[in-house]
Amino acid sequence: MKKIVFSTDKNYTRPIITLYGQQALFDSGADIPSCNDAEFLISEFNAKEIELPVKPFVHGVGKDKVYGRIFDVEMFKIKELMYPHLRIFVPDEPGFKTTFLLSASMFYGLSCTIDFKNSALEIVVPDEQQLVRNVIFETDGEKYFLICQ
Repeated sequence: MKKIVFSTDKNYTRPIITLYGQQALFDSGADIPSCNDAEFLISEFNAKEIELPVKPFVHGVGKDKVYGRIFDVEMFKIKELMYPHLRIFVPDEPGFKTTFLLSASMFYGLSCTIDFKNSALEIVVPDEQQLVRNVIFETDGEKYFLICQ
């Protein structure tokens, strides 16, 4: 078992942590990891845009349907958690205030606790092999969704 602890920003009522010098919202309602800044993904991670036959979209992010692009990040790390070839949605028109939205799907099978009183986010990884997280992007017609393994 491995415990990973983050300090959350005391200035917010939502669990916001700092990753890569940027704000990241731990969003328990999100299905797809997102980033407001494609240029940051390209410069920080050498991310590559994935060419798709149709324009990808998600529901939510403040609107009914939000169009954007999908980028492949070769290795995205959240402390000891490693996400090889993480697919990240970048909306055409940013609809959230932090740089990153960390989706619930990224933490599937883990135990996550938000301690607002002590400004902490704790993630418990039951098996250290699960430190490498395989988040797979799949398509089904016009639907785009993530499956965690």
